[in-house]
Amino acid sequence: MKVVTRYRVVGVTVVLLVVVGCVNAGCVRTAKVDPLANERARLVELDLAWEAGRYGLAYDGLTELAEGSNEADILWRLSRVAVSRGLAQPEPIAARDFYLVGRTMGWRCLSQSAEFEQRRRSGGWSAANDVIPHELASCALWTAVAWLRWMERVGPVGTEIDLVAIQGLLTNAEQHGAEQSVVHWGRALLAALSPNGTRDPVPLLRQAVKDEPHNLARVADFVFLGLIPAGRFDEVSDIVDAVRDYQDLKPESRNAQKRLLHWQQGAR
Repeated sequence: MKVVTRYRVVGVTVVLLVVVGCVNAGCVRTAKVDPLANERARLVELDLAWEAGRYGLAYDGLTELAEGSNEADILWRLSRVAVSRGLAQPEPIAARDFYLVGRTMGWRCLSQSAEFEQRRRSGGWSAANDVIPHELASCALWTAVAWLRWMERVGPVGTEIDLVAIQGLLTNAEQHGAEQSVVHWGRALLAALSPNGTRDPVPLLRQAVKDEPHNLARVADFVFLGLIPAGRFDEVSDIVDAVRDYQDLKPESRNAQKRLLHWQQGAR
């Protein structure tokens, strides 16, 4: 037993000497951590959370990432989920505050372009929108949508200035190939919220619903911003009856469903 123990001690000593010598010689290296790869993986996780309607998780995660980064891919996603959280809020003031976050994060995203920021400061939004680069198209798109939703809550304060800026943002987003479904939605909201607008919002709102028929937030926009102001109440009743029994909805669709049912109860 003593001989065996001695061999074991000697063997362990040899192994330790080999390892130490290898480390000193540089043959053992610590694996490098790629922070960019970690960030991309985290964004994938948060995208999945947003798609699943887990907006609180997505919002908190993106807010944490945005505290240490001005990456456009973080900021436009934060703008997007802020809009989603606003739409899910039954309380108007809480909704307004989320839309303001969405607009602010969108502006911050756009400001990553030095040329855009210089133009905006010197010549206003009309001059700046023309120089938004392709890679910031999603920033322009979600800034516009968040801005429109914020306008809906605060009323027509400075509306003309806002609308010119938003129109330019949507045009830029469309030209650079941003998500067309959201572009259609933004243009529909723009037409509906424009005072003395020259475009009938109803066809545009109808198209936004066709793009995403199970998104009841868009259905609610169609009803409250299009059909009801036009006095088309029979069509509204048909729509409410159709969505009454929808289940497994995302938070913004659940909130929209409640609003639609509440309107129908009051109309009877």
